[in-house]
Amino acid sequence: MRDLRGFRATPAFAIFTLCVFVGGSTGYGQSDLEIHTFEGHSGGVTDIAVAPDGRHLVSGGRDHTVKLWDLEAGALIRVFEGHVDQVYTVAVTPDGRHVVSGSRDNTIRLWDLKSGALIRTFEGHANHVNEVAVTPDGRYVVSGSRDKTAKLWDLETGALIRTMEGHTGFIHDILVTPDGRHVVSGGLDATIRLWDVRTGALIRTLEDPSGAIFAIAVTPDGRYVVSGGRSGTVKLWDIESGALIRNLEGHTGHVYGVAVTPDGRHVVSGEHYETVKLWDLETGALIHTYEGHASRVTDVAVTPDGRHAVSGSHDHTIRIWDIETPAR
Repeated sequence: MRDLRGFRATPAFAIFTLCVFVGGSTGYGQSDLEIHTFEGHSGGVTDIAVAPDGRHLVSGGRDHTVKLWDLEAGALIRVFEGHVDQVYTVAVTPDGRHVVSGSRDNTIRLWDLKSGALIRTFEGHANHVNEVAVTPDGRYVVSGSRDKTAKLWDLETGALIRTMEGHTGFIHDILVTPDGRHVVSGGLDATIRLWDVRTGALIRTLEDPSGAIFAIAVTPDGRYVVSGGRSGTVKLWDIESGALIRNLEGHTGHVYGVAVTPDGRHVVSGEHYETVKLWDLETGALIHTYEGHASRVTDVAVTPDGRHAVSGSHDHTIRIWDIETPAR
C-alpha cells in the first residue's frame, strides 16, 4: 500500500508485534521481521538518526536534503533544504529540538526540528563533512571531515572551539562518549582515535591492521568501541587499554554502519552487500541476518527502546526491522 508521501507500509507496529509473538521465536520468515519501508529520497540514503523520543527519524541523502519521518506512522513529516551538495551525516540534539547535518558542501547546518527553519551554518572545514555528533549536554557538536580533522563547535554561537589533528586519512565516523568527556573518531588511516573534549589532546590510538575504519559505535557504559570497516569484520575494542577484544565475522563486504543496543548486549551492523546483521556482543555469535535492501547499507541505528533497528541504503529506502524477537 502506498500513500501520497511515498511510504510503503508492511503491517502496522501493533499488529505486526502480536503476530510475531504468537508465532514464537523460531520459524519466522524474513518478511515477518521487516516492519516498515520508508521511501521519499530521490537519491541514496547516506545517514540516519533516531530522535531521543523514539518517535521520529531523521535521514540525510544524496539528493541534498534532510528528511524528518514519523517512525510509527511511516509518514514523511518535513524536508529540510539548504545544502548545495550531498548530505553525508545527520544527528538530533539530546533535547530533540534541533537537527544537525553535515555535507559534501563542506558545511554543517543547525535546523529547528519542529519548523524546519535553518538556524545556523558552520563553516571551517576544508573538505566534505563526513560525520557529526552532539555532546550529551547538547552544547557542542563535533565533526569529522575528509580534510582529516575533527572540530568542536559551540551550537549556540556557531563558534569553532578547537581542531583535533592527527589522522592521516579521511575521518569517516565520529562520536562522543556517553559521559561527554571524549571524542572517538575512525578513519581511512585504519585507526580509531580517542580525544579529550576539554583540551583536544589525543589520548590513545587504536590501530586496525585489516584496513580502513568506516563506522564506530560506543557501548552505553562507555567502556568499549565497536568498529566496522574495509575488512568486513565487526570488531570490539577496549577503550581504556586499546586492546582488541573480539572479532564478529560473517559479513562478506565492507561494513558501513554499526550500532549498539541500549542494554549493551547486541550490535547491529550494515554492509556493502545489502544485509543487516544482529550479533550477541558478549559471545560474538551472529543471531540473525536481515535481507531486503537492493543496494549497500550505508548506516544503521537502534531505537531507544531497543526493539527495532533502522537501516538506510543507497537503494533510496529506509527500513525498520524487529530485533527483539530474534534476540529473545
